[in-house]
Amino acid sequence: MRITDYAVLFVLIMFPMFWVYSLHGSDDLVVTRLEQKYNQSIQTAVQDASRMMHQNENPSLEASYDSVKSLRVDKDLILNTFMQTISINFGIMDDLPAQRTFLNYLPALAVIDYDGFYLYRSATYTDTEGNEAEKHSWTEKKLYVYEDDDGNIFRFTLDDYVYVYVNNAGQWLEGYRDEMQSMASVPLLQDADTFEHVRRQTIVSTIEDNLSYAIQSHNDHTLRNGSVYQFTLPIISQEEWYNTIDDVGVMAFIQGIPVGDEYYNNYAFGSGRLVKKDVMIGAVEESTGSKYFYKSGCEFPYTPVERFSSAKEAAANGYYERTCYQGQGSL
Repeated sequence: MRITDYAVLFVLIMFPMFWVYSLHGSDDLVVTRLEQKYNQSIQTAVQDASRMMHQNENPSLEASYDSVKSLRVDKDLILNTFMQTISINFGIMDDLPAQRTFLNYLPALAVIDYDGFYLYRSATYTDTEGNEAEKHSWTEKKLYVYEDDDGNIFRFTLDDYVYVYVNNAGQWLEGYRDEMQSMASVPLLQDADTFEHVRRQTIVSTIEDNLSYAIQSHNDHTLRNGSVYQFTLPIISQEEWYNTIDDVGVMAFIQGIPVGDEYYNNYAFGSGRLVKKDVMIGAVEESTGSKYFYKSGCEFPYTPVERFSSAKEAAANGYYERTCYQGQGSL
């Protein structure tokens, strides 16, 4: 055979392979673009929804540090805002059946509140004819609860405000950890670092356990309806969880949307940006009666009496500033 014959033979053999490869490469590009579109759409939806958490029962508290405790969490408004943005971005704004279908790919939507959280997930109910059916609905608020070895029960929040049932006294107390140290001989209240570790671990594990159960229940529901996709809780690093619970917000899990020969699987978080800020502690030096203020997290041998949302506010109330570095007080 001549060299040209070999060249023709090579082209005939290799062309189908190159053609298939080019098609696959084109599919990969389409999948990548779709995933980018979905990522942006879902992130925008949770951000829009999380902004709905800025409403308060008492509008006069909007600018104060304690306003977060008076938030009116309108779960349906949050859900409607999320779904409205999703519908616009997915092109299903006027298509109610398509919006209902989208819920098949939403195993869980979490609203992380100051002292607990809600889940919007698939749940079983009995219809008007007495038959068992399933639909998405809200859970009751689930609290961040921890019990120590002595039977003391803690209800944590997204900062260091805590509700404590003191077992040996048979009563509930509440307040900021540093203010409660002298109120109850509860070990966890005496050490700031241990308290913070237990608080974060409790919040993360409580949310994670409930999400895992909700997603597995959704998976069981879709399997009964013929779905072949396996819904599971994504692996979220501890650092990412800790960043998530630094503030109130909305967390959405989207799974199982077909993209090419694969499935879309992602989650997004939108923060309300209402909890974590530089809180100023107003405290008194018992021996002199002098009034000082410093950032929350600093350690000084003073008795905390007040909290302020800014240094200016603390100074206006007669407190003098103290600064600290890595927990060590300095002038």
